[in-house]
Amino acid sequence: MDNKPFALFKSFSEELDPSELQRKFLHALLKLQNVERGSIWIKKGNKYRCIESAGRQCEKIKGAEIDEKQQSIVGWVIENASMTISNPNKDPRHYKEFEENLTVKSSLLLCFPLFLKSNKVYGAVQLIDTSPSKDRINLDKAYLYHIQDLINIGSLALSNAILFSKQQKETRALKNVLQEIRNGGVLIGHSPSFHSCMEVIRSYAITDYPVMITGESGTGKELVSHEIHGLGTRRDKPFLVQNCSAIPENLLESELFGYKKGAFSGAVKDKIGLFEAAEGGTVFLDEIGDMPMNLQARILRVIQNSEIKPLGETKVKKNRHKGNIRNQ
Repeated sequence: MDNKPFALFKSFSEELDPSELQRKFLHALLKLQNVERGSIWIKKGNKYRCIESAGRQCEKIKGAEIDEKQQSIVGWVIENASMTISNPNKDPRHYKEFEENLTVKSSLLLCFPLFLKSNKVYGAVQLIDTSPSKDRINLDKAYLYHIQDLINIGSLALSNAILFSKQQKETRALKNVLQEIRNGGVLIGHSPSFHSCMEVIRSYAITDYPVMITGESGTGKELVSHEIHGLGTRRDKPFLVQNCSAIPENLLESELFGYKKGAFSGAVKDKIGLFEAAEGGTVFLDEIGDMPMNLQARILRVIQNSEIKPLGETKVKKNRHKGNIRNQ
């Protein structure tokens, strides 16, 4: 065997896409053994799963699974960490039912284990002769040793690519979590009091009750309100926030209740308030204790009777939005 196959298989280490690598790996082996059908299997839990297949009706093989309790050639090779040659018509290890839906059956099987750097077997590659004469596969002992050496190179490259892909997914997931934390969208804790608080949050999230959240500045009252909103049936509806201490009384009232055109100087058109805009969602009133008492009384009408009366309006509007979250 010349050095070209070795150079080819070494080049696989530069390919980091598992799907593309396993396709190239399998087709290179099929070419070396002059056969058209083959497959790559890995062990996942208590099953052997086909992650790549080539040849006629390969779509019926790729993605298939074999239970580890079911006798099969790939299972035997993975568990025994040894290459094997099999005549499927005579070998009791062959899972004959697997080929029932294939128009062309296997006549000779050649299966090699796939090793990690630790010499632990994580899968197997199967090369299949479907010719009636069973003479396509080169069974010369020295040639098979060369093939195993090439497979060892390819299997390391494949395992590294699979690991790299897994780490990429984990990194992306971690980045998403960190981004949520930076955006203030995640509650994290492990103390008994934290878990007790989360139980209360979950219990209120499934109700329509108004909720008052109290606590010192910086203890995460707004985070709690976000969590209640996100865990409840309102999660896909608006979440609106108003700081009651950061805006003058007259402006605060119009922000919350809205106004009719002509209600005051500058009211050139109708404007809906936060309570109406958050229909079906959540309103978080920050620092509600700083709100003037007369306006708190109007808020009480919203909470108790779901009534909204915009400035300048003569009729009361009924709002289905009952569960305003309040903060003090």
